[in-house]
Amino acid sequence: MNAEARASDPVRSRMWGRRIGRAAAYLIAGALNTFALLCVLLLWASWLSGAYHSDRDLQENGGIFLLVIAVFGGLSAGLALLVSVVAAGLRWMPRWAIAMPGILLAFTVLATCGMAEIFM
Repeated sequence: MNAEARASDPVRSRMWGRRIGRAAAYLIAGALNTFALLCVLLLWASWLSGAYHSDRDLQENGGIFLLVIAVFGGLSAGLALLVSVVAAGLRWMPRWAIAMPGILLAFTVLATCGMAEIFM
């Protein structure tokens, strides 16, 4: 088979598309999960240590820093969940890959609700 016929093979093109899509899904979901994990760790550390009660920087402007971290972390986990669901539906990722962003989203909501009195 010559090189020109091999390059126009539709099966080979689909295989490359799947590989690129799978790699992109893993990279995007991984980056979003990493950012969401950092946000969750900061929120939980603030909540469990009680630092948000005494730290003037965290209390400033109605806790805007913690609120922004909670929103960005929640959005990041939500987008990672969406990417994981679509990728699992296309069989680019295993179905259990949906669990990580779901857990991060739930923990973000829990930590934010735990510190709810600062936002009111």
